Amino acid sequence: LEATPCGCALASQGCRWVEERGVGGCETIGAGPPTGCNLCPLQDRCSVFVPKINHYEPFQNQITEIGFSGVRVRVWFADAVERCDGSGADGSGVHVWCSGPAPVDKELPMAWVTVVDDVLRADVTDVLRGLVLNTGLECGLVIDPGTICSVGTAVPFPGVARGDYSFQVRDSAAPKIDGFQPASGERSFPLDGEVVVVFDEAIVVGSQDNAMATLARLDPSGYALSGAAGGGG
Repeated sequence: LEATPCGCALASQGCRWVEERGVGGCETIGAGPPTGCNLCPLQDRCSVFVPKINHYEPFQNQITEIGFSGVRVRVWFADAVERCDGSGADGSGVHVWCSGPAPVDKELPMAWVTVVDDVLRADVTDVLRGLVLNTGLECGLVIDPGTICSVGTAVPFPGVARGDYSFQVRDSAAPKIDGFQPASGERSFPLDGEVVVVFDEAIVVGSQDNAMATLARLDPSGYALSGAAGGGG
């Protein structure tokens, strides 16, 4: 007889796998029940119990920002799910990844992942806040196979692979000035000279009517307006 649960359950001669006190074996079905779906989910009758995802939040490819409330990914299943027996011993089994110049792939701590009824919630705030967002990034969630199971039948979810689900994290940090030309405090600069402001990332001129840079000069008599350059339109 077959030596594995699925080998036994799928055998042509009609067998079932039985486990008692952690010890399993294959035997002919006879009048007994078939192999449990938790032991061999590959049986045709077990496909109806495999957890299926209804939708994600943020939605696929949705643009999100890292605000004060943070970023929490929710995975909604069609039916109630729970952690599989034994999962979580070596980690949560849920990872967040981001592409870009400094790619990220981090397994989330157990405390950041909860499974209640038909929803898995993953708090990815601390991971994303540690990224340098000078440009938008593509990020996503990975769920290892065997992490989530159906309630009652204990059929494992096959998982979410990298690239199956992703969302966009938008740059929500304002540009910062890296330097000036001429440098601050420089003397003998001509009034008709060019002033260059260097930022830490690529920028564009705003389209608002009040998008304006104002130049001023200081003299012994006080503050005097010298001129203005606008970017409105």
